[in-house]
Amino acid sequence: MSIAIAARLIAAAGVLSVGAAGASATLYSWAFTPGMPGSYGLNNAGGTIHSVFTTFDTTSKQLTYTINFSDRITKGYWLALNNGPNPKTHPGELGLFYFDASDVFDADASTDIRLTAYGYNGENGPNSWQDGNPAVAGNQAGDLIKGINDTAWIQGISAGDVVLPGGINGRRLSMTIDATDIISHTPLYPDAVDPWYGTGFDSSLGIWCHPVTGFNAGYSNTTGGITSLALGNQGWLDGDHFRTDLIPAPGAGALAGAGALLLGRRRRRV
Repeated sequence: MSIAIAARLIAAAGVLSVGAAGASATLYSWAFTPGMPGSYGLNNAGGTIHSVFTTFDTTSKQLTYTINFSDRITKGYWLALNNGPNPKTHPGELGLFYFDASDVFDADASTDIRLTAYGYNGENGPNSWQDGNPAVAGNQAGDLIKGINDTAWIQGISAGDVVLPGGINGRRLSMTIDATDIISHTPLYPDAVDPWYGTGFDSSLGIWCHPVTGFNAGYSNTTGGITSLALGNQGWLDGDHFRTDLIPAPGAGALAGAGALLLGRRRRRV
């Protein structure tokens, strides 16, 4: 991929990739805007999706994920990523991220963002935190990988209102994580056939992302896991076998430079 193409990818998403730029890095990227070719479903009830930009470094296991909305109603999302198939109906194989930015957009001064990760139970719904194995009657304990008390794996996280290209008053939710522990996790409820994958992608990407207008969660003081969850309106971006782009190591620095210029337009929340 040329540097010019890489810069256009960032421009489409309006974000900064901070993927490792070392000589041994293998950095893949994917940029999405509605209407682009591919096999996917899209619903904007949880916020009008403007663009998505994600990178994964297969060497350092650094994962970045930024989703932009062309309105300002989204409070959080849940997300699973893999290297091709639609993550839905793949229990015991993937991590499921719960991104809770409700505190940023409520009426008080606190702006905590809470990120947790569970083993995905394969259900077409958000209940992996509550029922880790729906194949067994009743609720089996969720397979908690990362609670809110463990923040060492979070390298960067943000949520705020922004002005997107074209003067669109939008919202951006973004995270950069070290996915090593997600990938190396031993699932409580492994699939009988397919091995644990965790998260990330390479030359192909599958995505299951559901933004919501409300994310009212309770958390355990001991484990940091979710103890209750009430959601607002839900939308989605679900798709499979998207072609990604391989960014040569020297190009990663140029991506960061292009992204920094774009992020200069960020507006503080008031």
